[in-house]
Amino acid sequence: MKIDSAIGGFMYEKLIELGVPEAVAIYVKLAVLLGFMAIIALFLLFIGRRIVLNTVQVIAKRSKSQFDDTLVKHRVFYRITFLLPVLAFYIFDSVIFQDFPKLHPYLDSLTNLFLVLVIIWSVDGFLNATREFLENSKFFKNKPVNSYIQLLKIIIYMIAGIVVISILIGKSPIYLLTGLGAVSAVLILVFKDTIIGFMASIQIAMNDMVRVGDWVSVPQYGADGDVIEINLVTVKVHNWDKTISMVPTYAFVSDSFKNWRGMQESGGRRIKRHLNIDVNSIRFANKDLVERLKKIQLLKPYLEARQKEIDEDNSNRKVDVSDLANGRRLTNVGIFRKYADLYIENHPKVNESMTRMVRQLQPTEHGLPLEVYCFSTDKRWEYYEELQGDIFDHLFAVANEFDLQIFQAPTGRDFASLKS
Repeated sequence: MKIDSAIGGFMYEKLIELGVPEAVAIYVKLAVLLGFMAIIALFLLFIGRRIVLNTVQVIAKRSKSQFDDTLVKHRVFYRITFLLPVLAFYIFDSVIFQDFPKLHPYLDSLTNLFLVLVIIWSVDGFLNATREFLENSKFFKNKPVNSYIQLLKIIIYMIAGIVVISILIGKSPIYLLTGLGAVSAVLILVFKDTIIGFMASIQIAMNDMVRVGDWVSVPQYGADGDVIEINLVTVKVHNWDKTISMVPTYAFVSDSFKNWRGMQESGGRRIKRHLNIDVNSIRFANKDLVERLKKIQLLKPYLEARQKEIDEDNSNRKVDVSDLANGRRLTNVGIFRKYADLYIENHPKVNESMTRMVRQLQPTEHGLPLEVYCFSTDKRWEYYEELQGDIFDHLFAVANEFDLQIFQAPTGRDFASLKS
């Protein structure tokens, strides 16, 4: 409720008594009142910032809650202090401009407009503080909080826009709301991506499909890296090549993608790679080769037990071992496969509690694929690649000890050596 205009009348009478002409006294009174209003506004800002704001900051530091500290960080209370001079002007404008009644509607509209803008500015800071607080809390840490805050901001901005327009045209907000039904189809078209993104973010949150910090691969959008932000419309992915990919939120619901969270939460990262053995180098292992391979510490117990088992079986079945095709025999590729299995089994950086094996794949025109399947204990990319490289460096180098050749397509040097 605005105060009485007696103050303005009293000042006007005093100016007339001092001999100021009536036509001039009106404007002198206006200037003096505006000056007082400016002083009051500055005083209220001083009170708000120096006293109230400092008091709030001290209380926030002493409080155990982190939410008030977040409010101070986002300067929510600082923004609220601007309400004080606006409210003061709203109270005193009838006194200041009492001689200009035609300006009252415009001044009221202007004051209301500033009041709405300051409130929206303060609410925006409050929502930003709430988002940061929730994102740092344990329960909401991996939830798409930013999507919901953005949606709430859109709703608040739309309401504020309606209020601002109603102030400017001098109509009730209800008058504008009744006309929204006619343009609802246009609004749905304009906010189509927002609506789809909101529904997708709800599904992502409910099904726990993607979290901030997850490593995701979305090939159709060129994204392969960590999720750093989940918004209402897009998901921001920090790729390994240091680029940023913006993937539509609904793409994680409508399209296929790979989330590596399961690997990150498991005990290791999978190694699944093969090397190709030249089939022309595969043969039965004779005594000389077996004796030579027994010098390999990992293989000696296996070879002795295996050879004994084969000899006993052939003897029991009275197999004629003079022909290589008869009975059971060791092969150089079989021994090599067992050696590779024993090598990764005894490797300190291979997770022994997870699946581990060395197997043959379907032979191709590139030879016989021998696949190593295991999991590294260290899931960090650089250490994983280092372990994978170490394993295959060793297997490539040791293959010759088993009289095996690694297959590779012939190069120009190979053809040149044939000519010579």
